[in-house]
Amino acid sequence: MDNLNIDIDSKKETRRTANVISLMLPARMYEFECSWTTEQPLPAMEEFSCRLLLMLGTIHPNDLQNYFGLNNQEREVLLNSLFEKRLAVINADGSIKPSSLLQTKSANGVDLVPSLTVFEERQEKAVFDLLSLQLLSKANYSGTRWGLPEIEADSELMKASQDQLCEAFSRQYRAHLENTRSSHEAQKTRLYKIGQCQQQRTLQVPIDMVIELEPIRDHDVRIIRDVSQKVGEARKFPLSNELEAKIADYLGKLKISDEGISIDKFCELFGDEVLKRYISDKRFDLSAWLLDRDRKKTGYGNPNTRALLGPVYLRNNRIEVERWLKNFLSESEDKKAGRIYWLPANVPLWADSGNELAEFIAKIDDVLKKSDNSHEGLVTLFPTENNDDYYHPRKKAFSQRLPHGVALYNASPLDRVELMVFQGYFAIAQFHLQPNKTSGVTFPIGFMTSDPDRVTRIEDVLKERLKTVTNYNLMWSRDKRNLDDLLDIDYLQIAKKNYNHPQPQKPVPLITYKNKSNL
Repeated sequence: MDNLNIDIDSKKETRRTANVISLMLPARMYEFECSWTTEQPLPAMEEFSCRLLLMLGTIHPNDLQNYFGLNNQEREVLLNSLFEKRLAVINADGSIKPSSLLQTKSANGVDLVPSLTVFEERQEKAVFDLLSLQLLSKANYSGTRWGLPEIEADSELMKASQDQLCEAFSRQYRAHLENTRSSHEAQKTRLYKIGQCQQQRTLQVPIDMVIELEPIRDHDVRIIRDVSQKVGEARKFPLSNELEAKIADYLGKLKISDEGISIDKFCELFGDEVLKRYISDKRFDLSAWLLDRDRKKTGYGNPNTRALLGPVYLRNNRIEVERWLKNFLSESEDKKAGRIYWLPANVPLWADSGNELAEFIAKIDDVLKKSDNSHEGLVTLFPTENNDDYYHPRKKAFSQRLPHGVALYNASPLDRVELMVFQGYFAIAQFHLQPNKTSGVTFPIGFMTSDPDRVTRIEDVLKERLKTVTNYNLMWSRDKRNLDDLLDIDYLQIAKKNYNHPQPQKPVPLITYKNKSNL
């Protein structure tokens, strides 16, 4: 997926986040019986006693007692501890001297703090992916990110032997310690041996892949992937190169249809004169657009329309949408929040993001609620054909991540165009580019606008694609809305519902989503 023709003169400023994709990795938890050795510092009095022994060679117990101001009982406790830990030995005259063990530990200089090696046995639980047997961060995966695409496990690793698992843990135990111990404790701990290994439960582990674009020479684009497992709010657990390669193989198997309009037709349909400048021989020069974007040369001539790279839910895009919504709703008390219609694109990884999409839904919903408690919110429209149970895979994929989903029968088929219409406010039109034909990852590019003429143009395209709808069904509604609440059929110019319309029967998914009980 990565283009290796790296231009060393490329500036980091031109690098842009173009997509964030979340996937579910097959994994399994194992429990290991481990023996550890840990270097622990001595108590302060014992440490300074050792320093005195190393400097002076021999010390009489009474001198040691007077130095620390101890009573007789405290002196005996200190001496017994030094003898038990084999740090000191007694001479024939009753004085004490450093043991050979203490001298060995301090062989590199008397200023080193002596320490003790402590032996400990512990049960350790560790999670390994079932694609490359790499260690993953141990977290609570129960119920996380329902509906994201799942990568199929390697059949051989599903049957990994105890020896394979113990060897994998031994090789990666440092990462396990960093995940489960304090940094100080992890540095002082070593794996001594592994006893038994027992299989625990099978998991689906969510990972995030941030994809950035950087222009390089010859009008090409470098694609940079940052794949990691999120741990908490701020921390990330990086994945191995081997596991990243397995993920790239999965992305390479996803197919993207070329049916529907092309990028040049998109520009013509929506009057996008800016994107049109970068099209030559039906090919979009993404590198030139990125460079001009950095030079602020991709504007539309007025603040009512702005370029948009990446899904609408990316952080920077989401913040801009929030700002436009707040400004629009604050202009007049008469303005009320209406519906938001989202028409997907026919690409395999559309809206497959965990945190970014959830944050977008929550933030937009919060803005609308503050404006008008009766708002209907975001409604996702899923075109499908008669007698076709298309919406069931979509329901599994999005019912926990999108608030409302409606199936529209006999609407125009989806293509690479994605539309989002904020009824009465503004609209977004994007086209999904596929810079690398060997990967199923796409990058939506287009514009958002509150210009009345452009908004009308986008609304007209949406209505045109829905004019053949013969029936519609509510797939899900997070807050139990009905179809009358969610669909303004007069605005969308959809025919009245035909209640005798046959229900769809056969699933035709764009991408396979499994319904795992442990999700």
